[in-house]
Amino acid sequence: MKNFCDLFLNKSRSITEDFSKFESVVEFDEFCYKDTLLIKNILDNVVSKRDNFTIKAHEFDNENYEVDLLEIVEKDDFDTFFFSDCMKNIIIELSITKCVKNDCLSIYNFKVFDSFCSSLSEYQLLNILNEYIFSKNCRHFETITDINEQFFSGTLYSIGHKKKNIDNNIIRDDVISQFREIGQKIGYENLSFIPEDFHNFEKNKNSRLNQIFKIFEKFFSIIFISNKVIRIDDKNFKIEIISEKKVKETLNFHQLMNIRFSEAYKIYTWVYSAKTIDKIDIVKYFLYLESDEEIILDKDMFETIKFSYSQYLRENLSKFIDVQNKAIIAIEDNLKKFRDIRMSIGSILKTNSFTVLAFFISNYIIKEISNSQSKQLSIDVIKKSGYFICVIFLLYLILVMLQTFFEAKRVKKDYNDLKIILKKNIVSRYVDEYLPDKFIRGELVYLRNYSLVVCLIWGIEIGLMFLYIFFNK
Repeated sequence: MKNFCDLFLNKSRSITEDFSKFESVVEFDEFCYKDTLLIKNILDNVVSKRDNFTIKAHEFDNENYEVDLLEIVEKDDFDTFFFSDCMKNIIIELSITKCVKNDCLSIYNFKVFDSFCSSLSEYQLLNILNEYIFSKNCRHFETITDINEQFFSGTLYSIGHKKKNIDNNIIRDDVISQFREIGQKIGYENLSFIPEDFHNFEKNKNSRLNQIFKIFEKFFSIIFISNKVIRIDDKNFKIEIISEKKVKETLNFHQLMNIRFSEAYKIYTWVYSAKTIDKIDIVKYFLYLESDEEIILDKDMFETIKFSYSQYLRENLSKFIDVQNKAIIAIEDNLKKFRDIRMSIGSILKTNSFTVLAFFISNYIIKEISNSQSKQLSIDVIKKSGYFICVIFLLYLILVMLQTFFEAKRVKKDYNDLKIILKKNIVSRYVDEYLPDKFIRGELVYLRNYSLVVCLIWGIEIGLMFLYIFFNK
């Protein structure tokens, strides 16, 4: 027996593996107790702890009598089950039930697993991958016996011995968000993949599964570029692209390996590298003009699209710059507006504070004049008037503070509404750059602190005036 036991190698009598099970049957000319120990030791070291397995044996010409090798603990057990120290023509059957645990699923023989995946239709394989990756949260398919081999590594999952950290949720969310705005995948709505999930960042491996992933990479690239991709059956689908007119074409998955789709992924990444609708419109326009009713995404088409886009930018450069300049002017005007509002509110508080102080001084002068003339009646009238005015100013102070509070909320709402309007009509990055959220937060904090200080001083002035009137006779 070899290092990993013939049970895991293609030399076995029969071997099968899919996403849920691994099964192997091996025939031994001679089978002794030490072979049982060796097999159990190998299985303990090779089979992943997340999986369950059974290992049974029977004679080649007697399938009715079957022995569970896991029940053989000592040599006497072996002799009891097999009635001899060494048996001939023994069939060993290994069955492993695979489970997803800690984001991992085991692959015991990659060539057999690769062959199984290749035997499925492309749509069947996509659905199985979708189930394991998105429903069962499998992010790594760990090759148990192909140690040090990394067969595939994308942005969502990997296949190989070494587990890689995959954290690309932000990019996925951005792409899916753009996808909802630009296209729709009618007929494939249950699949959540993006093209990057099948873009191999490892060195190319000679496996059929890797070739299928290249088909999937192009397939989802076309989905994101097209208006519709409708599933006909497990092997065929229809592409629909709307430009100057509607263009339709029926394809099967293997046709995507033709040279006319050679640049599908590059064109997709070029379109989605910038958040602008212009690129996708230009792609669809030339797909119709150049393809003679067929979809073409080859190298020549890609170069034509890029050149046309550069021409488009040159011809519209003056308009583009004019829009940016208007954006900056509009933003600067509104910044001045917010600062004027802040200063006007603060000015109201400050002016009224001076009014209270002026009244306090006037009251003092009148009181002194009244004392000098010894007119008690006039003094009582002035005191009552002073109390009344203190109350009026206190109420006015409360009113001004409430006005300041509601004015601040209105200013914040106006600020947010302005940003929304500007983003709809001007370039978004200019709005975010010149009207950051921290600006309005800073302005409102300043307004609040300034109002509290003026209010405090104003309250002290009213209090002092009240005490002065009360204690002076």
